[in-house]
Amino acid sequence: MSGVAQVPVSDSGFRHGWGVFETVLVKNGRARWRDWHMESIRESAQALGLKVEEDALKNVPSGFGLWRWFVSETGTRSWWSEGVELPPAQYKLDWATTGVWSTSWEARYKTLSYLNRIQARKESEGSDAEVVMLNEKGELASASMANLFWLRNGVLRTPMRSWMGRRKSF
Repeated sequence: MSGVAQVPVSDSGFRHGWGVFETVLVKNGRARWRDWHMESIRESAQALGLKVEEDALKNVPSGFGLWRWFVSETGTRSWWSEGVELPPAQYKLDWATTGVWSTSWEARYKTLSYLNRIQARKESEGSDAEVVMLNEKGELASASMANLFWLRNGVLRTPMRSWMGRRKSF
């Protein structure tokens, strides 16, 4: 597993953002919530008509860092980055005017297309704020470059994936 992934410029993930990804935290050679991430990338890839080559994701890197998985039409790749950037002690949050349509693939899966989220992030350019994006129903959808999580009754939750009518819990 090298730090450089080779992706042909003809790949539709490169050209159009047609692909999916997962980011897995690794500590001491153990991938946190690996089964959950594998289920998530399988489900996402299947919805986009892509196939996960699971053999490419078998060898967990040693050390502490982020292991990123990518699936596009030309294959499954992974990328390792040593260490984890610590978040600030607190975030300033603003509301984005750019939203995430609840029936779009961007709302349901971690796709390679992030143009919508970059647009939302640019709304706060010059500030240190993260922006929270809503769907067309006014419900929490995502942050521009982060995931939204909260604790409720001791359960870690994320915004509802409206197409499934359920929340992901850890």
